[in-house]
Amino acid sequence: MPSWSSPRSRGSSTDRRPLDLVETEALALIDLVPDAPYGHSLLGFVGYERGRLPEAARHLTKALDLDPTDADVLFMLCITLQAAGQIEAAQRLSARFHEMDPLSPFAGAMLCVSEWFSGHIGRHLDALERSREMDPDNPIINWALGYTYALMGRTGDAARQAEWMRTHAAQLPYTVQLTSLVDGMEGRSRAALDALAKLDLAPLDAHHTFHIAESYAMAGDATRALALLEHAVDHGMYPYKFYAEYCPFTVPLRGSAEFDRIVAKAAPARRGVRFVARGRRNRTGLLTAELEGRLAARCLMPSTSASSPSAPRERPSATAPSAPRGGRCSARTAILRSRCTRTR
Repeated sequence: MPSWSSPRSRGSSTDRRPLDLVETEALALIDLVPDAPYGHSLLGFVGYERGRLPEAARHLTKALDLDPTDADVLFMLCITLQAAGQIEAAQRLSARFHEMDPLSPFAGAMLCVSEWFSGHIGRHLDALERSREMDPDNPIINWALGYTYALMGRTGDAARQAEWMRTHAAQLPYTVQLTSLVDGMEGRSRAALDALAKLDLAPLDAHHTFHIAESYAMAGDATRALALLEHAVDHGMYPYKFYAEYCPFTVPLRGSAEFDRIVAKAAPARRGVRFVARGRRNRTGLLTAELEGRLAARCLMPSTSASSPSAPRERPSATAPSAPRGGRCSARTAILRSRCTRTR
């Protein structure tokens, strides 16, 4: 069995060319259409995948400033805030996202997901369950629901979601993660470790890596779990309070000097992750007061679903040059496509 002293033995991908290509295209879009959000939203996605969360937040904030109604960017900014441990800001933005676009399954999911990291696991579960009803074939929504059930100790419900994942999305790392997590919770450590051993970690980002670490912890392999946890912290997943206090799947690791050392690296004072947007701090630590006002005003207007094919989308002014073909690829589309094509 290979050494797991470093996740790079089967961990982080060294091929950064796809992200480099996206970055090049995004910069070209900004030059071509400087008043459009597309380039900045893609640079936000690239920053998130590279684990450069302040950089991701700056670009996503700029994209929202150019189009405060862009649900794709709201989704990306929510998960960026969650990963950076900026949970109060994530909660506020998730609530605003849902108010703006209540028919978006991802808006409902973000309401519940942000609460994972707040210590209120299970709050807004109804919103996530409605999201699954609206988009029953979405593997990310199904995984999030199963993971929430697992966090709540509802192993039977989590197991049913894991079975759905195995039937409909067998090749996703999320499927292996949830299945092995449930196996570990129910005492089937050997089955969990066998499934995890087949998983190729090379294409996975810090978010994936942390969740795989949870599965190893519950399967009883603390050494591998700690190695992957440290990799996640070092590469852009550092919700300190969740690791240290709220996550039930890090309980087997707590109390060890190695866990304390790793989690200390995720602490806000060590990482300096309080974000600044255009040089001004405000109550969210990220969004400027002007942008918050624009978003709040939007919340008072009738909502349309960005997930609906008929929903209107704001476009550049008629005087602006058109984006090149394919240039409107959203950040959420990019990240979901990348995650849903990562195979075992």
